[in-house]
Amino acid sequence: MQDAPRPDWRAQRDAYRARILAALAPRFAADLRARRRRGAAPLEPMYARTLAGVGPADRDELLARFCASTWVGRYGELPDRTDQLSLEEAFYRFACDAAVGDADVRRVEFADAIVRALAVQPQPAFGIPPEVQRTRGGYVTVVAGAGASYLFAATGAAVVRGPVSPIVAAAVRSRGQRPAGSPFAAGAWRAAVAQLAHLGVAFAHR
Repeated sequence: MQDAPRPDWRAQRDAYRARILAALAPRFAADLRARRRRGAAPLEPMYARTLAGVGPADRDELLARFCASTWVGRYGELPDRTDQLSLEEAFYRFACDAAVGDADVRRVEFADAIVRALAVQPQPAFGIPPEVQRTRGGYVTVVAGAGASYLFAATGAAVVRGPVSPIVAAAVRSRGQRPAGSPFAAGAWRAAVAQLAHLGVAFAHR
């Protein structure tokens, strides 16, 4: 006699979560358009350029899809739950999957939004995205967009943002450590690291 198959609790949990998200999606979508979080703008102004090509009717449908998606299922901001995604990241991942807007614009707007969130909440109740690095006094990320590299940093409560040179972008990505075989001269590298320090971006090294 064969044993009865064990129930797939994970699949049942996911199916239950999907039903709950679908039921709450209209209310959550309306809330996204109106409510400010951590002093930040509502969701649509955060991603204004990403959503620029989406008309009003299509935008309603897009937000409804987002609110019923698995990305919203991973959103949460409860203390000591760093496995959760911020709202800024949850929408960005959804927009990437759904190919909403231009990829370069998405990256830049996400970097701006998440760094602003971390400036307001330096000990966040959500996980730090892999694109973002911790610094001695905050957080930093560099993204490529529109043929240039852009730096976004939370230094205390301040936000530093703007285009940077290739060598400064490389210094951020390697946490200030000049890698072997770097195409950049040692003196130029030290100057780039000093420029970052002047902006309040410094890395701790063991």
